[in-house]
Amino acid sequence: MNSMMQRPKLTARANIRVTVEELAELREAAETADKSLSEYVRTRAVGRPVIASADMAIVRELRLLISARN
Repeated sequence: MNSMMQRPKLTARANIRVTVEELAELREAAETADKSLSEYVRTRAVGRPVIASADMAIVRELRLLISARN
């Protein structure tokens, strides 16, 4: 990112309580999305979709295959 579009510093904290099972699900989902637990929860909490890096790799591969066929 250039200096004009720097992401704001993450200085505030939010403590939440979840069950052991919910925490396991959140950790698994964050790992699947190749995100930290904090980044995953923050993204979901504000209603943005989480796009896993594996999904983007598949999209790139599909685009290559499609362009190779044309």
